Amino acid sequence: MELDPDLLHRTWHAFDWKDYGAVLRRILPQFARALTAGLVEPYLIDEVGRSFSQGDWHRWPVRQSTAVEEFLHAWWAHSLTDPAPVVPVHELLGLCAEASGTISPWLTVWETLDHPVADRHLAEAAAHWEYDLLGDELPWRMWEDDNADDMRTELTAWLVRHAPAMG
Repeated sequence: MELDPDLLHRTWHAFDWKDYGAVLRRILPQFARALTAGLVEPYLIDEVGRSFSQGDWHRWPVRQSTAVEEFLHAWWAHSLTDPAPVVPVHELLGLCAEASGTISPWLTVWETLDHPVADRHLAEAAAHWEYDLLGDELPWRMWEDDNADDMRTELTAWLVRHAPAMG
């Protein structure tokens, strides 16, 4: 049964469920459609990564965790080549990194693309991230920042290797 959009928001945004993973599994098909359709308010996008992380989807049964991983990768790959993605690529990277607990696979996909739109997204992202990275800060908020420093270091090194080609 589909949830009313307001109830869907209140459900995924309430992080105090006893079994948040079960709640996320229940709403995920509708939540994924809402995310890719731009129905989640832009100011809440950084909390979506927290939602996936809080749901601990890596520990779900293999079929379910694989579906989440495939969804995130498909959304990411599509957004990189979409001239007007629903969620700006520089924000979606933060969401995917927090949701998965790693930044490497997302950067790997980006660097393998030889596409003018992906290149444009890279230039825009570098401009958005510049001041945070120069200040040794990750350019998005991490709710669980255990590996935020490692992500920042990896992102900075990756940009040094890939952003100059943009010039």
